Amino acid sequence: MPRFFYWIVVVTSCIVSTAFAINTAVPAMGGTLPEWFTDIYSHILTCGIGIIMVCKFTVAGGYKDIDPDKITKQDQHNSSDIL
Repeated sequence: MPRFFYWIVVVTSCIVSTAFAINTAVPAMGGTLPEWFTDIYSHILTCGIGIIMVCKFTVAGGYKDIDPDKITKQDQHNSSDIL
């Protein structure tokens, strides 16, 4: 996995995990979540999970560190099969 995707996955996982932990722990301790957090919680979770999935599928879908000048017709055909 390229470093760029690795850091996106790590940072996004930390943000999503923290939001999930807050949403689980505060009500369990008898507290009330702030309204602003309740409003953005679903967006944090879905956007974060979406970002992680795109990174994972991009890497699993045949992402290669190759020179764009050396792309062959076969490579172009294979990349269109992924979609």
